[in-house]
Amino acid sequence: MIDGWRVVRSQRSVFVDPAKVRRRTVVALLVAVAVGAVLTIGAVGLDWIDVSPARAVVACALIAGGVGCCAGVFIRTGRSDAVPVGDRPLGDWRRSDRIDQQFSTHPPALSLEDRDVVLERAHRMIALGVVAFERSVVPLIGFVLVWAGLLVAGLAATEYAFVAVYPALLLVTPVGSLLQVARADAARQRVLGLPAPPAHEPPRPRSRDDDRPGSQLSLPDE
Repeated sequence: MIDGWRVVRSQRSVFVDPAKVRRRTVVALLVAVAVGAVLTIGAVGLDWIDVSPARAVVACALIAGGVGCCAGVFIRTGRSDAVPVGDRPLGDWRRSDRIDQQFSTHPPALSLEDRDVVLERAHRMIALGVVAFERSVVPLIGFVLVWAGLLVAGLAATEYAFVAVYPALLLVTPVGSLLQVARADAARQRVLGLPAPPAHEPPRPRSRDDDRPGSQLSLPDE
């Protein structure tokens, strides 16, 4: 998983669009400001938080920030031109199974004819894993902020079971993405470490002499 994190950090700028990240940040901030204003007005006017005004403001800010993070999940941040759409159809289930085994824990020996396909699939897995990790971390941060705000407001109890279950569920996607990226990068590095397949020599162009009937030997006076 550490290898996956290293690849995600190095490849984030390749597969994540900074303009879309800024758009997501703007949307999250707007939602957070709106929710924070409503919560603060309610805390002051309705007195629904039985704490000091300073703690109430901090609690409202944390909860609003968490809600804003959850709203930002709906904004896609992956580069449209960098993330492949799907795998290339192979038309042979045996070959597909053989290529799938290259991404297992103990991959078999790689055939030279599968080299390019494995590289393409590894690139796609890394791209999807980086985008999925970058997107799945946002709701986890949102949950932490909301829960911290509820604790500051005195509205949360740590003995509830979902306090541990819900963040564990939120960790499934980012952890799975890191493992996927690590497997794909290991397969890619293994393929790149193999010798390149021999290049095919282009066919020799035919000359007019090749079409001349009879012997191709020339006489001394020709």
